[in-house]
Amino acid sequence: MNRIRVWTDIALVTITDKWKWILGGTGVVAVVVVGLFAAGVFGGNEAASVSQPKVTGPASAGPNLLAPIGVIPIDPTSTPTPDNRATPSPTEVAIIKVDRRPVGESTPASPQILHVPINLQGASQVGSLEFILTYEPSLLTATSVTRGDLAGDALIESRVSTPGKVWIGLIDAEGVSGDGALAFVSFRTKEGGISNSPLMLEEVSSYNALTLVDLLSSSSPGLVAMHNGSYTAPVLTFE
Repeated sequence: MNRIRVWTDIALVTITDKWKWILGGTGVVAVVVVGLFAAGVFGGNEAASVSQPKVTGPASAGPNLLAPIGVIPIDPTSTPTPDNRATPSPTEVAIIKVDRRPVGESTPASPQILHVPINLQGASQVGSLEFILTYEPSLLTATSVTRGDLAGDALIESRVSTPGKVWIGLIDAEGVSGDGALAFVSFRTKEGGISNSPLMLEEVSSYNALTLVDLLSSSSPGLVAMHNGSYTAPVLTFE
C-alpha cells in the first residue's frame, strides 16, 4: 500500500509541474496506469510470497505428481484393511441313482394273489367235465379253486398239490349250459418274476348229461402278466 501511495504522489507532482503542458490529459492517465501496474506487480509478488504456505512433513502427505495417470500411489506406512467377507461354503450336490435296467425289461412286481376264471362258451347239458390247467411254477403257485356262477349246484372237485398243474372235475345230473365262469383258480405270484406265465387247458374230456355222448370242444390259452398282475382267462369252447 505504501508503494501505491508514493507512485500516486509522484504522478500528482508531475501533473502540476512543468511537464503539465507536455503530457496533458494523456500523460496523467499513462502515469497513473504505470504507477498502478508497478504497484500491482510488486504487491502481487509480495502477496504471493506471504500466502504461499511452506510444506513440511513427509512427502507422502501430499499428492504424488510423478505417479502415472490412473495409478493410485501406495503408502508404505499404511496397514492393509483385512477382507472380512466370508468364504463361501461348498455347495452340496444331490446324487440321483438311475436304474440302468435294459430298455423293454419290466420291473418285478411285488407278490400278490390273483383269481383267474376258467370260462365256458357254448356249453349245452354238460353232465361231466374234466381238465388240467397248466401254468409256470417258477412264477406262480396255485392255492385254491372256487366255483363260478355257471357251475350252479354242480359237484366240483380239484387238486392243486402238483406244482404247475391244477386238476378240476365237475359232475351235474341236469347238465351245465350257457356261457360264463365255471370256476376260479387262485394264484400267488412269486417275488422277482418279470416274465409272463401261459395258462393252458389240457387233457379235456366231457360228456352230455342225457346221452352220455362225448362233447367236442376246443380251448384257447390264458396268460398272467407278472410285471403288473394283469391276466387273460383261458376259455373252453363247445361245438
